[in-house]
Amino acid sequence: MRALLGLRCVAVLLPAIAGPLFAQDRVLVPGNPPLTEAAVGTAAQLYEWALDVRLNEPQYHEFERLLVDRWKQPGGAARAEIVATGARWGDVARMRVTERGAIQPRVQDSLLARLRAGARGDDADRWLLARYAEGHRVLAGGSPPLTQALADRMADYWEWVLDVRFSDRERWELQQLEVSMWGQRDAAWKQNWVTFIPGWWTTMTSLGPVERTVLRVQARTNVLAEIRQTPGDPFDRWRLARYEAAHRPGGDMNPVLVAGAVPLTQDMVTQYCAFVEWRRRLQLTGLGAQQRQQLQQLVVADWKSGDAAARQALLADLGWWLQVFPGLTDAQRQDVIYKNEHTGAYLERLHQSPDANARGWYLSLEALTLETFRYRAVMQNMYIQTWRSMIESNRATMTQIARNLAPSGRYEYDARTGAYDRYTPYVP
Repeated sequence: MRALLGLRCVAVLLPAIAGPLFAQDRVLVPGNPPLTEAAVGTAAQLYEWALDVRLNEPQYHEFERLLVDRWKQPGGAARAEIVATGARWGDVARMRVTERGAIQPRVQDSLLARLRAGARGDDADRWLLARYAEGHRVLAGGSPPLTQALADRMADYWEWVLDVRFSDRERWELQQLEVSMWGQRDAAWKQNWVTFIPGWWTTMTSLGPVERTVLRVQARTNVLAEIRQTPGDPFDRWRLARYEAAHRPGGDMNPVLVAGAVPLTQDMVTQYCAFVEWRRRLQLTGLGAQQRQQLQQLVVADWKSGDAAARQALLADLGWWLQVFPGLTDAQRQDVIYKNEHTGAYLERLHQSPDANARGWYLSLEALTLETFRYRAVMQNMYIQTWRSMIESNRATMTQIARNLAPSGRYEYDARTGAYDRYTPYVP
């Protein structure tokens, strides 16, 4: 629970907008405008948030099919509605978590009324109402109750934190544990989950890959420390077993890349990539798949060669990233960047390596870093220019208003009356 509260605070404070520099968007229906995969994804997120439901993969594909059919309807009204949905979700995503939570009940009531009004003649409306009924099926009573949608989202959360993939059987086991706990916990504990889970998944949809990684490193470190303190608790024992099955050396998601007294595993390379992305401030893009693969090949080659210095450099960087970094405050993390600390001992070895491939990889990292900085500078300049234009426009407007309100003359002293009651117009 301490880890949950800590992550909740971080999620509330994180900026709402982050994304890749370049993105490919598959066209589902050509036209002007076309219906794209991104537009469907945006609409799905809005409906999931507004109705407080979760679409699984088959349901998402069915939702995509329904929107394609609606897009093809003559008249253009359906297209305009789908396009407007994207704009509405953009507005919601830019809100703070607390603001989203405050307006969601009103949005849900309005949307349900519209869906019920159109359900008789619209397949998509009927389908969404069916998903709402499924998602709000009560699994465990209480105030608030545990619904199917909340239980599914909680499973998603534990998958994300522990970096695992639950089977259908494991999801069912987790749901039974959640139902059991729901009956034992107090109302404040339940309400905390009801509030946190929507804030968590909506925040994740608007963050870039590096921000999500940083959140997960921090959350997983805290969660693992917490559950290892109470190994006798059924829920903690279950979560720890799932994590270790996936991430022990040779586990389902952590194959051994090079055996030895200190084996090199996939998790070690993955975490080192995450460290590089954060340290080089690649929040907009992260490392590409090719760069990750090339780095893995370089690390594997060093490990196989028995280069003790290279191993120690990599392990030192990983030790700082996994053990020290999660405990740093935001201000301390900024200090690391500004003071140019912990730049990566292993990265410097690649930079100075006699191997041309290692040096080439390092130079490609430098190029990506510089391109990211350039893009940020351009965006920051656009932001400054926009605000400057708004300020200048506002100043001109206020100046004109002041001129319009200003008198067209002045009152002067009249000796005959002994008062300032003689009006003299200004000369144009």
